[in-house]
Amino acid sequence: MLIVVFVAVLASFMIIAAKNHNNKTVIKSENISKNVLLAMKEKPLEKVKTSDNPLIFNTEDEMISFYSKVFMLKEDIINNKINELIDIDKKAWNNDYILNNVKYLSKEEAILKTIANIYKNPAKYNLNKKDINTTKYELNNFKPEELIYKFASVLDVNPYIALSIAYCECGYKLNSYLFVHKHNIGGIRGSKGFVSYKNEAYGIYKFILMLHSGYKVTETSGKDKIISMSKRYAGGSEHWVNTVSSYYNNLNEKGFEHYYNKGKHDRKLNIPYIEV
Repeated sequence: MLIVVFVAVLASFMIIAAKNHNNKTVIKSENISKNVLLAMKEKPLEKVKTSDNPLIFNTEDEMISFYSKVFMLKEDIINNKINELIDIDKKAWNNDYILNNVKYLSKEEAILKTIANIYKNPAKYNLNKKDINTTKYELNNFKPEELIYKFASVLDVNPYIALSIAYCECGYKLNSYLFVHKHNIGGIRGSKGFVSYKNEAYGIYKFILMLHSGYKVTETSGKDKIISMSKRYAGGSEHWVNTVSSYYNNLNEKGFEHYYNKGKHDRKLNIPYIEV
């Protein structure tokens, strides 16, 4: 009888192990607890908050505060406007993430994109541009890699592809003139040359948004996407493909934090290792 029970238990463990092996996304980190890892598997950077990671938000107010800073908008005005929109139909908001008659995949995506819309067209929300803008930038304490991971997580973009392109365009230290002075981390060009953005976080957001909307990069995109997007992004440059792919392979093997900390930076990253 004991042998039968042992065999049954062993079989169940083998099934669980097989399921975990076939999982596309495995999150690893030596620095965060098992509970944090489990929650991050369910929804990275949204449902769990640790003292080490200020980019994980538990409340709507925390999300509104952070994204107001990205767009350099006055928090109190934006907070009031977002809550005014939420109050129109709280049930739809809490159950289906519907805000201002638009359905989103998460509350954080809804808040980010609604604040982006307010920034772009404040009059539509009965706001005045001069009244909501601020000249103060308050996100200097975050590293570019952390912001890339944050926006990629919310917009469902593979962060390794995003960071690999950023390293290719601006150098491994991300200290190129293009990024330091123009806050352009993706080498994005407009009709008059390289685009300049108002701050680092906003420039990174626009880069991730471009990958999400313009190039249809998703969380499950891999090396094939780097090749397929190269013609439009880099004129089909073989050097660009090889460089981005090399960074991608390293990130995919060792993770954000390990790869980043090999450089001479002033502090470690607080983001999970995601093996895709």
